[in-house]
Amino acid sequence: FKRVVNGFQNRAEVTRNVLSLEVESGVPAGLMADVGWLTQMLNNLITNALKFTSEGEIRCHVAWESERLEVAVHDTGRGISPSDLERILEPFEQANRERMVNTANQGVGLGLAITKKLVGLHGGTLSVTSTLGEGTTFRFALPLQPTDALEADLELPGEAPDRPLIPEAPVLIVDDNELNVLVARRMVANWGYEVITASDADEAEAQLAQGSPFLVLLDIHMPGRDGFEAARAWKQPSSEWRQIPLVGLTADAESHTRMKALEAGMDDVVVKPFNPPHLRAVLERFSAQS
Repeated sequence: FKRVVNGFQNRAEVTRNVLSLEVESGVPAGLMADVGWLTQMLNNLITNALKFTSEGEIRCHVAWESERLEVAVHDTGRGISPSDLERILEPFEQANRERMVNTANQGVGLGLAITKKLVGLHGGTLSVTSTLGEGTTFRFALPLQPTDALEADLELPGEAPDRPLIPEAPVLIVDDNELNVLVARRMVANWGYEVITASDADEAEAQLAQGSPFLVLLDIHMPGRDGFEAARAWKQPSSEWRQIPLVGLTADAESHTRMKALEAGMDDVVVKPFNPPHLRAVLERFSAQS
């Protein structure tokens, strides 16, 4: 959280805002969390607060309540009218907030919609409260599991996996970059999963036809049919593979790429280079659902 908030300090100074972070002592030192998505959620809310606050204050508060991580971002901006609060989290809604500050501020609706989508994917909730003339607070709560076993992500090849519920069906890794395949395969196999690979969408379909993996790690940017096109085809109602979870792989951490992946039918996204706790948390989430 400190790294994310510190990354916005320069922008806060430009808008003459004071940006602060408070992490309560009860927050566990280690949590099994999707680091990439958690970072994106907080990024989106701080970005939104800075857009609509000038010469004010943005406070980020992190707490741990009832096995849930609770994050609140409060700003002292102009606030949102009660009628707009009902639709502020819908895609592409601006809630007329740009007129409260200036017409150059665009995109708040999409950023908040992405955040709502991400929170929902992880079983959490997102809410907003606001008072015109006083400010706005966005809050999200995520059910997470505390852990101190950070060394588990540094296991050596050959060590026995320590997690239950590993499906017998394999993970299919689809990527045209041999190095990416090597890294992902080594990580995934080391955690106890069987792995099969493909270098493009056509080869992946041949693998899918031979037997159903429990999950597909799908590179978004590939020659020929890219991951977006493949995902749209495989998630069609008529597709025999529509129930298989698709996790996009991309080096692009931008919000619009993540949203496009979700709209194409992907169930999640992992950013390259791979973060081991992030990738492992995604695999375990879907293996528990299989």
